[in-house]
Amino acid sequence: MSGIELHHVTKQYEQGSSTVIALKEVSMRVNSGELVAIAGPSGSGKSTILSIIGALIKPTSGSVLVNNQDVARLNEKELAEFRLTEIGFILQSSNLIPYLSVLDQLILVKKMAGMVQAEDRVFARKLLADLGLGDKFAKKPNELSGGER
Repeated sequence: MSGIELHHVTKQYEQGSSTVIALKEVSMRVNSGELVAIAGPSGSGKSTILSIIGALIKPTSGSVLVNNQDVARLNEKELAEFRLTEIGFILQSSNLIPYLSVLDQLILVKKMAGMVQAEDRVFARKLLADLGLGDKFAKKPNELSGGER
């Protein structure tokens, strides 16, 4: 099965003499192509679970499979490749590169992987048009409003 599977994932942090349980025995499956929203109040573990799925942090216990690959078993080089080819992040704060155009921001990861093709630029322009930003493709981040970023 391709997609994401979590099996009994727990994440604990030591805080002084106490232990904080950020996630406790979380199990879930997200099939490839499925859209899932993770919602909850502040401090409920949303960022923790996404950081674990994205292999930014390791769970205290349990397993995480992404496209049938056990993320916890990857070495640092394999993790870097995994993050480049399997996972994408859109961070809460916009960490845009100030000297790149909007279009170049959208194709940056594929460019870094040496995989950018002409149809990627076409797709990026269509995506911008669909979002009502078709006239912004050549703009730099400082030329956009906060919402546009």
